[in-house]
Amino acid sequence: VSDFIPAFRNMRVLDNPAGTTLASHPATRPITIRHLLTHTAGLGYTVITKGPLLDEYRKLGINPAQVNVALESNMRAVRPPTLEDFANKVATLPLIAEPGAKWSYSIGLDLLGRVIEVASGMPFDTFLQKRLFDPLKMNSTFFTVPASEVHRLATNYYYLGANRVPADPGAPDRGERPDGARQRHAVRQHVERRPAMDGADGHHHRLQRIHPPAHHGLESLNGL
Repeated sequence: VSDFIPAFRNMRVLDNPAGTTLASHPATRPITIRHLLTHTAGLGYTVITKGPLLDEYRKLGINPAQVNVALESNMRAVRPPTLEDFANKVATLPLIAEPGAKWSYSIGLDLLGRVIEVASGMPFDTFLQKRLFDPLKMNSTFFTVPASEVHRLATNYYYLGANRVPADPGAPDRGERPDGARQRHAVRQHVERRPAMDGADGHHHRLQRIHPPAHHGLESLNGL
């Protein structure tokens, strides 16, 4: 990962993840792309991390989850504005475990968004649009739903006792920052795509695979 984000070159690991301090020691191995993909990088997440490290995550805005409009108004004030800022802030914090030592749900996939930006030389949302959405004709998939499509968003609810309470209104849209893990707004994309995929015989038809020639080279990279 440090090949793409130099700030990750000298990571540290908490001496005691369950402790009351941020005392740490140098990591014995680097974080790899495989670690990010498999939640084994030693990174945390606000719903998993505890103690003083959680306090640091919150202070630096290392919380990519957008739960609802009410919480988002507070989080956006401290959340890093770009994936570059996000990645560099994450690199200043100690890990909860040695890279590759254990599985723990994390912000690894969010961090991959920045890796893709550096590797591709383009913003993450532009990369997705050019390499995935346009070739696959995913014309109803957005990071920020345009005003003309907001009416198609459904309201999310939760139950408080026996009462159904709206947690996140379908409109207006929140205006999201692209990152590596957050679910894209695919407005009824699954409904629109299925007629082109499912035949009368129950088999899939006219599927398009995104499999560039460079993929074969990536398969042989050490430490992937």
